[in-house]
Formats: sequence, C-alpha cells, structure tokens
Amino acid sequence: QPTTTTMTKKMKIVVSKKAFASMTLHAMHHVSNAVHGALIGIVTKETIEITDAAPICHETPSKTLLDTSLAMVQAQLGSGSVEIVGWYTAPESNNNAAPSPVALRVAANLDAMSTEFESVLIVLDNEQLGSMLTGKSSAAVKAFGKDFGNQWMEPIKDVTVEGDAATATTSAYKSKIPVLDFVDHLEGETSLEWFPNQALAKSVA
Repeated sequence: QPTTTTMTKKMKIVVSKKAFASMTLHAMHHVSNAVHGALIGIVTKETIEITDAAPICHETPSKTLLDTSLAMVQAQLGSGSVEIVGWYTAPESNNNAAPSPVALRVAANLDAMSTEFESVLIVLDNEQLGSMLTGKSSAAVKAFGKDFGNQWMEPIKDVTVEGDAATATTSAYKSKIPVLDFVDHLEGETSLEWFPNQALAKSVA
C-alpha cells in the first residue's frame, strides 16, 4: 500500500459524461434506496480519470455480492490500463452527502486490492444533483480520499465533471435508457444490459 496518506487528495478527479450518467441514473432508478457501484477509470501520476461506473446494488452489499460483481466487472475490463479505481454511492437521504459506513468499508476493501494507488470514494449529493440536472449547480459529485485515520473522509477538492454531463444525463433519462445494477440483473432483468451499458454510452456520446 502507498505510504503517503495524502496522495489521492492531491490528485485531480475527472468524471466523464458516461460515468456521471451511470451513477446518476442508477440513483434515480432506485430513488428510495441508497445505491452503490464501482468506479472505472485510468490512473496517471496526477489524475484519476473516471471513464465509467458499474452499478452494483441498491442494498447493503454482502461480501459474496461484491466479490462476484467485481470479478465480472474486471473480466469485462481485461488487463489494459482501464481498471477499478474506486467506489461510488448515493445516500438514501436527500440531506446527507457524507460517506456511509458501508461505502467506507467497501472503499477500504478496494484499496487493499491495489498496490499502485489509493482508491477514491465518490458520494452523490442528492440535493445538489437535482440542481445540477436543471443547470443550477455543479457540486453534486463529492470525492473523498483516505485521511490520517485510514478512513475515506478527506475531501478531494479538485473534482471536474465533463462539461455537458448534466445535459447528456437528462437526455438519457428522458429517453428512458435503462441503467440497472448487478442485483437487478440477478433478480430477473437479464435481458437488459448491466455492464458495460452500450445503450447509455451511445446516448451520451
């Protein structure tokens, strides 16, 4: 593991349209539940570029669920430069934008799997999300890195969401592009795409 606990917090986080749309539409599909998913991206010396997100569940994830879903995501990614770089969550409550104990636990577990970089945790601010989708705010994505207590509670200030992500997400929502998580997939919606979501990628391109 990295010996410098401030490495991630000094890095820049860039969120693509596809990743933002995946996270947001996942949260909107399960509006009454907290949702969780994996962040997919490319890590360079100064930047974590989040290129996609893999929706995992709308419940507290068990170890078996995590192991199975992440293995399937990794199989889709192969052995290239794109990899699982962190975790995202959208809380159940509109007035809560802090990392939950569940999200903190998963972020720590993912971090233990990597020796090259610290994983990042993204929390969607539901209250700000509504404003962002109507063009009134751009602060819906909160990123966190590891603090000195080895918890993912240290805010990362340099977070950029691709310029027209909100517009593209709103368009995909109006077009009824399905964004399902792994649990939806297991519960019978196997005829629809889970990950990668090619329909969403085409919609936001």
